[in-house]
Amino acid sequence: MVTKLVAGLRGSALYAVLQEVLGSRPADTLMEMIPQSEQLATKSDLEVTTTALRSDMKEMGRELKAEMSDLRVELRTDMADLRTDLKGDLAELRADIRSQTRTFVVTQTATVFGVAGLVVAIQQLL
Repeated sequence: MVTKLVAGLRGSALYAVLQEVLGSRPADTLMEMIPQSEQLATKSDLEVTTTALRSDMKEMGRELKAEMSDLRVELRTDMADLRTDLKGDLAELRADIRSQTRTFVVTQTATVFGVAGLVVAIQQLL
């Protein structure tokens, strides 16, 4: 079965040459493989598409750079906040350790004196 395209191209010079060189059936087969004319792209179609794609890619690149810049600023701000929080937490931890160390030293000193007092009292009883 010959498509409309082949029927429309039967009078063309291309079909005539194909028919002369290959014969009718192979010429029909080859003509059926050629896409319909509205599906073919011209060089100018490709140039327009290429230009549009490049423009879109440039715009996407600008948007990506802007977004990365925003993320960079946000990350720096978050890091500064974390640094501040960490410094505060470390200062609080140091204060807690100092307080506990003082309490421990006082408690241990009192314990030593208490034990020493007991030893003295026991010796006096003996």
